[in-house]
Amino acid sequence: MKKRAFENYQKLALILRAVDQMLFESAQLYNRAAYSDETLRIDRKLQRMKSQAEEELFKDYPEQADTSIFYGSEARQLNIEYGTDFIHVKLTRKE
Repeated sequence: MKKRAFENYQKLALILRAVDQMLFESAQLYNRAAYSDETLRIDRKLQRMKSQAEEELFKDYPEQADTSIFYGSEARQLNIEYGTDFIHVKLTRKE
């Protein structure tokens, strides 16, 4: 199997982190038990996807691999801005 480019792992991690955060925020806004059950189910699958991608990253790029791209850190902040007709996701890095 051809390995992914490191940049693609970074994009995948950003997407998974953004989906994870938006799922959490939607559960907070909706605040209904039935919705919470569904978000929990989705979250479990999402966490499995993160784990699989993280394992592949460490296997393919052990020298560059860093869990902060999947889970965040003080140096890598995920910022999500919501509008009425857009969602803007940005990963900021503090040097």
